[in-house]
Amino acid sequence: MTTNQAVIAMERGTAGVQEGVEKGNEAGTQLTRIVDDAKTVTTMVQQIAEAIQQQSLATLQVSENIQTVAGVSQQNSTAVERVAESSHSLSQMVDQLQSAVGQFRL
Repeated sequence: MTTNQAVIAMERGTAGVQEGVEKGNEAGTQLTRIVDDAKTVTTMVQQIAEAIQQQSLATLQVSENIQTVAGVSQQNSTAVERVAESSHSLSQMVDQLQSAVGQFRL
């Protein structure tokens, strides 16, 4: 191997090393971007999880409120039935009173 060939081989080797360093730097940059994107995705997933938890709590509250409304509705229904029974009893008493008063007419 001549000196010229040795210099050319060294230049090629240096160019190859330089290309390897550039590719290594590019890979490092890409990995940094991947890590940053992974952190962003992790933050988004955490936000979604928090939102789901809040929605779950809100759903639970809605369910409790529906149960409360159902209970109040049942109480109202019972009260309406009692009023109807009282009204019927009062109507019977009015009839009896009219009949009793009718006996005292001249």
